[in-house]
Amino acid sequence: MISRPAWYPKVTRHPDYNDEKIILVDANAFSDMAIREHWDDELSFVVNSPASELRIKLNGQVFHEAIGAGAEAGMSAEWLQRQRRFIDVYRANGKILIDDSPVPFFATGRLTIYHTVLRAVLETGNVSKEDAPIVTDAIVNRIPLYTRERRLPEGIAKALNNKLVKAGIKANLLWERPEQILLRS
Repeated sequence: MISRPAWYPKVTRHPDYNDEKIILVDANAFSDMAIREHWDDELSFVVNSPASELRIKLNGQVFHEAIGAGAEAGMSAEWLQRQRRFIDVYRANGKILIDDSPVPFFATGRLTIYHTVLRAVLETGNVSKEDAPIVTDAIVNRIPLYTRERRLPEGIAKALNNKLVKAGIKANLLWERPEQILLRS
């Protein structure tokens, strides 16, 4: 059995996903899984734990980057093929969920909230254009985000202090602290 990371207790069953334990991954974490294949114990758990124990959600932004349709369109053909094969294998065994739409999956009524919070997060300038959709997805859908990016936690903390972001979060009772959003600190 693969040992569970210290953050695993933060992953709770999600009512919008058949009460499964689910996490979001950003593009950097996905590339670490699919391309680099230098897995530490934590990545081994994320990738190889049974889908019944943990599922990975790729939102539209990460999916499009992985197949070369987004910001990573300049990635080598070999890397794009490896990422696509990885997605196909892990999607077939139920480990990966994909949102092929331009916005992440939303329970009824959350799309407007998503766009409001996304605009506010982008306006802060603290989170990159590429990371803003995944951060907003985590906040609005209350799905913890797994990232290995060192600067993203600081950007999220700063963005959460912006008055427009705070207003959108407070009005909709969303996650408001970095430790709620991020699995790793």
